[in-house]
Amino acid sequence: CFVILPYKLVKSSDNTFVLDDKLCAPIAKKFARSLRELTQPKYLNHRLEKKSIHYVAYKLTSEETKEWTLNEQKYQDIEKDFLELYCSSPAYLYLLDEEDGRLIVNGQRKEKNY
Repeated sequence: CFVILPYKLVKSSDNTFVLDDKLCAPIAKKFARSLRELTQPKYLNHRLEKKSIHYVAYKLTSEETKEWTLNEQKYQDIEKDFLELYCSSPAYLYLLDEEDGRLIVNGQRKEKNY
């Protein structure tokens, strides 16, 4: 697994990962908020409904309601804000251990006994 972050992490003296620069804290917070919104069931359901209309011409719900339109605009704004985090600075690729979700640094991972 991997994650691409719009900010850099470094290993601290206590072997935890922290932001490389404190000035990146607002970016990290915005990333977390956006990711939280983009993984909510209501958002995922909305996107699946939109795809069903586009790909199979089958409407699960009416996309013509006021609520649908408001949600569509809200979700487009969230997606735009999320993607803009990657436009103004470099992005960083981090590999994750698939079993415990921890970052893999320098190709080293904790050996596990099975």
